[in-house]
Amino acid sequence: LKSLDLENKKYCVFNPYAASKHRSFSSENIEKISKIILEKNYENLILIGSKDKIEELKKLDISKENKVKIIETKGMSEVAELIKGADLIVSPDTSIVHLGKAFDKKMICIYRKELGKEDKNSILWGPNSEKAKIIFVEEKIKDGEEIDINHLNLDEFKKEMERI
Repeated sequence: LKSLDLENKKYCVFNPYAASKHRSFSSENIEKISKIILEKNYENLILIGSKDKIEELKKLDISKENKVKIIETKGMSEVAELIKGADLIVSPDTSIVHLGKAFDKKMICIYRKELGKEDKNSILWGPNSEKAKIIFVEEKIKDGEEIDINHLNLDEFKKEMERI
């Protein structure tokens, strides 16, 4: 991570993945969200993921932009080091959100709004920080189905980015 030369740079960490496919962003949405983030005045956009996700990230249209850095994180200590210096964290994953809270960072947290389960996810596992904005993904689904985070309202995300 030292070779990234992020010291004294304004950057955003975007973690597009979570524990399940319903809580992880598709390549198409990773591109769209990244382009919205890149409209802001960040010197770098850091996309993080495990070894199995890195090749997917490198194929994205945005990977050619010199502001975008794709980092294979090999553990929470590396993620913590990136988050510690970040100006903004964007994530659907609660572990990343907790690290962001620990370092008192601005965050946009994206959660699925599951009827009857909002309390569990957004209160118990949410950021519990005034610097964090939660965007809920709502979707009409049949019983037994899961809401897909890829139904995120990108206009709502863009509005939150403009407020930061």
